[in-house]
Amino acid sequence: AAFLKISNTGSSKQTLKEVRSKAFRAVEMHKTEIHESMASMRQVDSVDIEANSQVAFKHGGYHVMLIDPIKPLKQGDTVEFTFVFASQEINMNVPVRRDAQVQAHEHMRQH
Repeated sequence: AAFLKISNTGSSKQTLKEVRSKAFRAVEMHKTEIHESMASMRQVDSVDIEANSQVAFKHGGYHVMLIDPIKPLKQGDTVEFTFVFASQEINMNVPVRRDAQVQAHEHMRQH
């Protein structure tokens, strides 16, 4: 999964419609929701970022699911993403890193 913060410093709402990357067979935006003490994840079609605010893509909330990498990725590799907003597309190169919570979970399993 990809975790990030998207800031909108403009005066009008921006809508993220899609995230793309040629490094994966599929990239989807998801949201984790808690209902009656049960967590579930659902795909979302878009995410609104209100004017002068930000949205965090993080554990337990919105996140970007990275499905089936085309080739194995390792820490330090760079992956290009395209963030498709209603008004524009933004390309970013993002470094691959291990998630601290995954590392902690793997460490706990070893004991």
